[in-house]
Amino acid sequence: MTPTDTYTETPLLTPNRARTGVRSPRPTPGQLLDFEREHREQSGWKDEAIRAELGIAPAWYHALLGRAWRSPEGQAHDPILCRLLADQYDRFVAARRGAAHLTQGPHV
Repeated sequence: MTPTDTYTETPLLTPNRARTGVRSPRPTPGQLLDFEREHREQSGWKDEAIRAELGIAPAWYHALLGRAWRSPEGQAHDPILCRLLADQYDRFVAARRGAAHLTQGPHV
């Protein structure tokens, strides 16, 4: 898949589908971004809200959210939130790189 492919081309695979054989509806990039804007705080209840309101697992939500803010549809829907999420992701990656460098130990 290339970055220009549409958001909806990847099939939805959820644990529920394996048990029931029923395909769950996938939230659109707009729905994911709206949900994220309404629930910006990181807390335990957010996981429950993801399950209750979107009907998906929190890990799947974060994977789809990452696709949503990178997609043309997501960028058009809420460019400011997409920029905030991109900045947050860049800080996360930079912190991980720094932590990985510190854990490698001394070079001889």
